[in-house]
Amino acid sequence: MADYIRELITGLGESEPISLQLLREIVGDRTALITVSGETVHLGFVGASLGVELLAPGAAPPETDGQGAIERQTVLALLAGKLEVTEAIQQGLLHLQGPYENVVRMGAAIEQLIDGAVRAPRLQRLGQIYRDDPDREAYRPDRPRHGEAEGARLREAEVHLLDRMGVRRTGG
Repeated sequence: MADYIRELITGLGESEPISLQLLREIVGDRTALITVSGETVHLGFVGASLGVELLAPGAAPPETDGQGAIERQTVLALLAGKLEVTEAIQQGLLHLQGPYENVVRMGAAIEQLIDGAVRAPRLQRLGQIYRDDPDREAYRPDRPRHGEAEGARLREAEVHLLDRMGVRRTGG
């Protein structure tokens, strides 16, 4: 996964340099732990490049500004345009943790990466390689999704949680 992320960022820089610049502005000097189907990387921009380190199973994680967890099927659905980041969060398929501003920035960074990945032919090919990786579970585009009622229930639960935490924005 670390190699895929490095190649994704390199490809974004070569294909969509403005998108990479925006990504750097969104992320700043923050670091994160990202777990995809049990595989965890520590990442963050170091100068002009992205530092990505695969964590060994059972290794003590370094301190970070945020954490994210997602399953491979959800990543593939996001890349295929079958699911939006907000939907993934609402449906409990993407878990982001950290201070409010950092969580918002992680979501924006994911959106920026996906936007570039679906537009640039090089990144589309990279996505196809990731999707077709014979060492990983195949993409199942027919995965069940929550219905409208479940989505509304999840949004209501999210609002209650944010209220309890005291982090929900007020006003329009």
